[in-house]
Amino acid sequence: MQKLKEYACKHTIDLVLSYNALLKLYVRVSEYDKFDSLMREMLSKDMYDSVSLNTRLNAYAVVKDIDGLESLLLRMEADPKATIDWITYSIAAKAYIQAGQHEKAYAMLRKSEDLIEPKRRRAAYGSLLTMYGSMGKKEDVYRIWDMCKRLNRPCNANYISMLTALARLNDVDGAERIFEEWESGNTCFDIRIPNVMMSAYCKNGLVEKAEAFIDRLSKSCNELGGSIWDPLAHGYYRNNDMDNAIQTMKKAILGGQPGSTWKPYRFTLATCIDYLKDKGDLEGASEILRLCLERGYFSTVIHDRLSSYVHGKTPETKAINLMEEYYHPKNDELFPDGEKQHEIQLHE
Repeated sequence: MQKLKEYACKHTIDLVLSYNALLKLYVRVSEYDKFDSLMREMLSKDMYDSVSLNTRLNAYAVVKDIDGLESLLLRMEADPKATIDWITYSIAAKAYIQAGQHEKAYAMLRKSEDLIEPKRRRAAYGSLLTMYGSMGKKEDVYRIWDMCKRLNRPCNANYISMLTALARLNDVDGAERIFEEWESGNTCFDIRIPNVMMSAYCKNGLVEKAEAFIDRLSKSCNELGGSIWDPLAHGYYRNNDMDNAIQTMKKAILGGQPGSTWKPYRFTLATCIDYLKDKGDLEGASEILRLCLERGYFSTVIHDRLSSYVHGKTPETKAINLMEEYYHPKNDELFPDGEKQHEIQLHE
């Protein structure tokens, strides 16, 4: 960036794109002091655009600074250089949702809808489905889905957003209808869609339906990945069927694809380790730890830490407390972080 600035002193070039790239980098690595300094420089030199301001807005959302977000949003609405689009209000809505201010979030989402450009509708509808679902706005979820279906045919990403929203709303019947619709017109199989359906069944304690669903899938798919077995393991855990939970967790671990970012759901995995340890099955617990290490789900540090715990060399604790560095998979969104060990009822 410094070399670009030196070059710009001798030549007429626009640095806004480069500034924006650096802003996004600072957000990614949580360097907010550097972010603020660069943003001040951009504003003082009048070298910013709508992308710059949306990035600033998103940074406020990331650090949950609602006052800063609202102040900037008012400035953007008054700034002739700022082109407000659906993304602007979508960023604000997400921040309000995270802050539990659903009325303000809803107002932002309705403003966002009014600004959706035709060529951005698929992406915008997916975002709206996700946020309306997280707010419990069932009517709006179906309203946006009707709009989505008018775009010739919803893409797989839209189906994932819709099914995830319905899973959050505990609308299993609706999710089954949407899945059947996708299945009947599916031209490109995407395992993520059955994954969400499995999560919806298991989140609602419908283990028998989940078993029948996975049995049907196994007959039509050559190989089921770990992500499809993972929710079923959690379903068994919720039903206090730990033997089946452990066997299914092993299938999930072995079914993971090399190089994938997916990892087994950490609460279920930790509970399986605790259960085997308490039962005195140290060999079984060690096997799970070994498989996780071999598959790359654990670092050597986490493996050794948990192995020491399993063999009683660590002060009294729980496996989950020794997995701080463990990656949080996306199904944490459907199965909340607040779940306590050996507690069957999910915290909604």
